[in-house]
Amino acid sequence: MVREDVNRNVVRLLSRFSTVDTAALLVEAQRVSETALLETSGLVDRNGRVKLHLIGLMEALLTMALGGRSSFRIPNDLTAVRDALVLFLKLNHTQRFAYRVDDTPMSWTVRLLDHLFATFAERDLLTLQDRLVLRRISESGVWETAFSAALELYVRAVEGGAALLAEADRPAMASAATTFKKAVRQRYDRVPKTKYGNPNANFRDVTEYAIGQYLGGLDVNEALSQTLVQAQLGIGSDHGQARFEAFLKANKITPQTFPTTVKELHNTVGRSIPFRETEAEIANALYAYASHVGKARDMRAVFASFTESVLPVAAKCAKLFRFAHMDQTDRAHLIARWMRDTSALGAVRGMSLRDEVELLLPQITKDDLQNLGAFRGGRTKGARLTEAELDGYVKTRTDLLTLNAINQKMKRVEDAILAQIAKTERFTAQPGQAQPRDTTFGIQEFFRCMRAVFEDIFEIADTNRRQQLQSLSTFNRAYGPLSLVNMLVPRERKVRIEDWVPQARARLAEVPYYVFEGE
Repeated sequence: MVREDVNRNVVRLLSRFSTVDTAALLVEAQRVSETALLETSGLVDRNGRVKLHLIGLMEALLTMALGGRSSFRIPNDLTAVRDALVLFLKLNHTQRFAYRVDDTPMSWTVRLLDHLFATFAERDLLTLQDRLVLRRISESGVWETAFSAALELYVRAVEGGAALLAEADRPAMASAATTFKKAVRQRYDRVPKTKYGNPNANFRDVTEYAIGQYLGGLDVNEALSQTLVQAQLGIGSDHGQARFEAFLKANKITPQTFPTTVKELHNTVGRSIPFRETEAEIANALYAYASHVGKARDMRAVFASFTESVLPVAAKCAKLFRFAHMDQTDRAHLIARWMRDTSALGAVRGMSLRDEVELLLPQITKDDLQNLGAFRGGRTKGARLTEAELDGYVKTRTDLLTLNAINQKMKRVEDAILAQIAKTERFTAQPGQAQPRDTTFGIQEFFRCMRAVFEDIFEIADTNRRQQLQSLSTFNRAYGPLSLVNMLVPRERKVRIEDWVPQARARLAEVPYYVFEGE
């Protein structure tokens, strides 16, 4: 069907709207420039998100105008329908987006989306690995289902805004604060009880004891003074005591440089643990939100199908597109259908399995690479995965969502405190000024010990996460890194895991061993 025929059908639909002057509209459409239309048509919102719902609606209406039936749900909002028809009519008068003789509604949509997608490529918003995931979504029903579930949650998060995620993040925030307090208490309990006056005291033990006193409530200036005085540093020469006291007064640590009390220390923690849009915190907040709205089973199904690679891609798509009135099925299906034909995946569509291995290799951890080699060589028992073991794997992955979010928060706390220690040490040491060498040494040792104590605290705080990672590592050693395997050799919907495993092994065995070593 030629462009003029399509225009007549669209105008016939528009004539049903009393608010549309079709004659004036046709004149306007003939005058509009392609560049101006793309900039002002509303295809992209002010945040740079492509209005996928509008494009899907244009395709559905175009299908109806040509006498077909669309699976896309038409919204009840007649204004949206009218605006979509008007926009299509204008696009159909341009050189690039005119409906061609060999076009179908779907091919026309793909052409429009490809043009808009090019802007994503220019901004490097989707990596080659992201595009490989999109290819899997377009080729596999299992991957599309997982993507649909993940996208639904991420879209809700975007629509709900920061307030929704921050509210869902509250339990993780509280857990981070509790985790830090428990870690401080555990490290405090390990502080040596040796202090000045004990004939067996050494400087390190005396210093650590003073820092333990700080963790127990003593002002940090008192702890520093106690350490240096008890060790008889800086007071051996004439007027040394007076000079030392003057030094401490001139270099008093203030809350602006370091938390002077343990209460202020917890305030520092409180400023570092609120929700931020990191991948780990978003994923955990979404799972918490999913549990709240009865969608946790969908999230667990993503892990159970070893398709968790869709999660970061769904997060990006939720920010790249606006979906408005589209329902969950339409959202994922339109993206998957587009990806089957788009030129945007040209770089990954022609890849061989070897090419895909080489693409993913830089992101594969040493342990996963070793486990993948064991899987490829038949040294794992993946074909005998029981339901209980799969449930255990899913529980580990969902538990890690919270623990990874807590770890992300604790990393911010660690960065803040260690930076304050470094800043305070520089302030107190005052390079270039004359001061007793033994005092300088005492200060350096105090902050060296302080840094070591806090590093211990953060290691203790990460204990639960490391235990879960160990559980995940045990699973991957036993059965292979099945999420990675599924990325390379996707499992089809009706194929059981025990049947898929030997198929995947055979496919991976076709790739030379040296490729997995990066040679």
